[in-house]
Amino acid sequence: MRHHLFLALSDPAPERESEFHDWYDRHHLQDVVDFCPGFARGRRYWRADVQPADGSLKWQSLAIYDLEADDVAALHASVSSNVGRFTPSNGVFAPDHAAWVYTPVNGGATPALPQGGDGDRAMLLTFFDRAPAADPHAHGPAGIVMERHPDQRRGESPSWRYLIIRDVPAGDAEREAGRIAKREQPAALWVYHARGRLHVTNPGAAG
Repeated sequence: MRHHLFLALSDPAPERESEFHDWYDRHHLQDVVDFCPGFARGRRYWRADVQPADGSLKWQSLAIYDLEADDVAALHASVSSNVGRFTPSNGVFAPDHAAWVYTPVNGGATPALPQGGDGDRAMLLTFFDRAPAADPHAHGPAGIVMERHPDQRRGESPSWRYLIIRDVPAGDAEREAGRIAKREQPAALWVYHARGRLHVTNPGAAG
């Protein structure tokens, strides 16, 4: 079974941020991991106040799902067929959203989603147009080089081919982002802080 990361990027509808958080935290993350085969774990993140100066980050909300699937196209079809089982959003998120799939370039596991509490951790997403160095020691313990999967959700595809994603303590995020930007010169670097808890599949829910 191959492992992938599914990145869901979105924004709340105007004047509905509180409702957006309530729906996502209380319902949507767990609905996805319960009702969509292959979505094993999921966690939410929210845009950090301090971002690198490239200005490329356009979404405030990030949800990361750990996928276990050999056939990603079939996984997308499964999500579509199970949408009716999700708790309705009632229009709390803006229509401009994206969903991207990345896969480790050499196979194997994806970076682990942390168990830490709300706001304790940060995710640094560094995107590259060309393949970055594959040496894991060059990027730290969570620096797995990932590549854009050829099977994306219909009509969507990441702007960049490669991704390195790192989990760091939230207090270190700004310093670490500056170091990475200077040393690796990525095409884009996004910083998000963890929100809520890690959601895992409930095997009894999918029946």
